[in-house]
Amino acid sequence: MEGGIETKQDGTQFEDALRRLHALEKKLAGQVQEDITELRQQWVQPRVDRVTNNTFKLYQVRENLKQSKMLYVEEDQLLGEFSKVKQVLITNSMDEETFEAAKQTCLVLGGKLGDVRNRQLMCYSDSRDLETNINKDIMTLKFENKDFEELDLNHV
Repeated sequence: MEGGIETKQDGTQFEDALRRLHALEKKLAGQVQEDITELRQQWVQPRVDRVTNNTFKLYQVRENLKQSKMLYVEEDQLLGEFSKVKQVLITNSMDEETFEAAKQTCLVLGGKLGDVRNRQLMCYSDSRDLETNINKDIMTLKFENKDFEELDLNHV
């Protein structure tokens, strides 16, 4: 599929989905602006309906993008916590108490990470559905590589 997005979820793939959603938001925002300009020229019901529908889709894309960014940050924080546990295990001797504490911490973090990844899958699925609907009902989407490079994942 375009943009390196497959159906199996992994960290890199979610980054691709986040970039794709960001590009979708930019393109749809441009289309809504164009629709509003046309509406200002002549207020007729089909144009009002188009602006209303497209603006609502833009709202849905932005909400999905916001949720995706929050999940991306949450996953990154959890992976950071796993790294801290790993560093503690590397630097400290492994007695029974340390092992049990690390095991419990990893179980809790693993559960949270699993939950985040499940929510990412749902968000990813919603993003694909939104993109399909926009592509079918509003505008034909054509993405270029530069569209995906605009989002800086370090500033999500």
